[in-house]
Amino acid sequence: MEEALDRFIACEPVRALLGEDFFQTYLRVKSVELDLFQSVVTSWERDHLLLKV
Repeated sequence: MEEALDRFIACEPVRALLGEDFFQTYLRVKSVELDLFQSVVTSWERDHLLLKV
């Protein structure tokens, strides 16, 4: 998902198509979503990784 954001940032045609204001707003929203996603320990991680430490 981080790579997808990096590609989004680097894609000038998308930036031009969406406009700078929407582009920046979308980028902020998706960055917050990614941060939240990365801060959560999933049930699979708990079951399969935490118990093996």
